[in-house]
Amino acid sequence: MSGIFISYRRDDSGPWAGRINDALVSRFGADQVFLDVDGIRPGEDYRTAIAHTIDEADAVLVVIGPEWGTVADGKPGIAIEDDAHRFEIESALSLEVQLVPVLVGGATAPAAEELPTGLEDLTDRNAAVIDDRSFERDVDALADSLAEVVTPTAAVTRKRPPIAIIIGIVIALAVAIGIALSGDDEGGSPWNTETPAQTITQS
Repeated sequence: MSGIFISYRRDDSGPWAGRINDALVSRFGADQVFLDVDGIRPGEDYRTAIAHTIDEADAVLVVIGPEWGTVADGKPGIAIEDDAHRFEIESALSLEVQLVPVLVGGATAPAAEELPTGLEDLTDRNAAVIDDRSFERDVDALADSLAEVVTPTAAVTRKRPPIAIIIGIVIALAVAIGIALSGDDEGGSPWNTETPAQTITQS
C-alpha cells in the first residue's frame, strides 16, 4: 500500500490511535490508512504483512501515549525484543519513509537513553503533539503535513470541492443578497409588479 501506517500500543494509546485513524480516513480515504486491526487478514503472518506494508507506506505514525514506557515484567514493553510495536518502529527506521512520533494524552517524547539499541533514531524525528482539548485542529495540522507525501483517493478528492468553486459560490450569494437589499432600500421589490395605467378616451 501507499499511504499512512499507524503504529501504536493498544494498552497505551488504543483510543487515540482509533480517533486519529478515523480522522485520517475521512481526509485521505480508507485505502490510504493502515491500522493493524483492520488491515491484516485472518491467518496472515503478522510480521510479514507488517514489514511489507511499512515498506510500501509513504508515512509511519508512531503514537506515544502516557503509558508508552510503562514497565511490565521488569522492563518496558518497548525493550522486549519480540515486541510487535518495537518491530514496527525498527522496520520504519530502516527504510526511507517519513516517520512521525505522535504524542497523545499528555505524553512526552522519550529520551535516547530510555530506548533500546536500534530505536535511538526515533528521538531525531520531530514529533507532532495532539491535545485532547484541540484534537481536531491538531489532527488537521498533522494531516496537512502528511498531504505533502500522501495523495487522497479519488473518491475523497471528489467529495472535497476545489476552493475556487467554494469562493465562487460565496461571491454569487453575496451579490444576490446585495441586489435584494438594494431593491428593499428603494421602497419595494426590485422587480416591476405594477399594472400599467389604462388610457381613457373620451367620446
